[in-house]
Amino acid sequence: MRKQIIVCCLVCGSLLSAAQDEKVPEKEKSYGKASLEFANNSVYLGRKDSVTTPYITPTLGYYDKSGFYIEGTLSYLTRSGDSRIDESAVNIGYDFSIGNFSGEITAGKFFYNSKSTNVKSEVKGDIAATASYDFGFIETSLQPGINFGTKNDYILAWAIDHEFGVADDAVKISPSFLLNGSTRNFYDSYYGKRKFKKKNGTGTGPTISASVLDASKFKLMDYELSLPISYTVKKLTFDLTPSYSIPVNPAVVTIVTKPVIGPAFSRTITEKLENTFYFSIDAVVKF
Repeated sequence: MRKQIIVCCLVCGSLLSAAQDEKVPEKEKSYGKASLEFANNSVYLGRKDSVTTPYITPTLGYYDKSGFYIEGTLSYLTRSGDSRIDESAVNIGYDFSIGNFSGEITAGKFFYNSKSTNVKSEVKGDIAATASYDFGFIETSLQPGINFGTKNDYILAWAIDHEFGVADDAVKISPSFLLNGSTRNFYDSYYGKRKFKKKNGTGTGPTISASVLDASKFKLMDYELSLPISYTVKKLTFDLTPSYSIPVNPAVVTIVTKPVIGPAFSRTITEKLENTFYFSIDAVVKF
């Protein structure tokens, strides 16, 4: 835990010291924001559950003119025959910009339903930072982070994008490319505690456990292409974000099955990766 805190402090400290080199322009005023999002599937670092996980997610947040903000979210699973509140989260953060440089630091606490099979469902919280620089023709950003769980994960993403304004900037289009790298302890916990968990709770069937080989090794997880499109009318904004994920480095998983009668046996598989197209649509209002 001490290592994680030190790494996080170094990242946060570097961003904050950069902000102090010049006067950070004060935001015009504080505001509130409410949004409602539909996502057709939950995809995290190129990984997803074998069953589609669509969410409707309302979010409510307060954003202070100093750059600090707090958000609360509630994700409702809309899967046929298996609907429920699957996840909730509280996030706090601070963002700033200095000329062409912008940065953000966030911390989140997550709460997942005990029946959730979201691949991220064993992550209890996170701390992340973003450092971006706009060169004009393209903007690039580096996004380090730490996920907290049974075993913590280290994440590093690199992104490039460019924003186009249409109709006097009422419509904004931002094609982007993203590389995600991470350790995979979250995936090990998902396989071990969620993927094969018995849903009926009767205890009459075999017990199944699983683990991911070398889950603590940092690896490239996926490439992502996305095309966020937003349309703003006064204080109301509509967003559409289609994305295409290309996962790499399949996990090697050992599955141990213990029958009710007889000895346990194991098998090792390599997960089958497949590219995924997914999207989200949301409406946002400021007040």
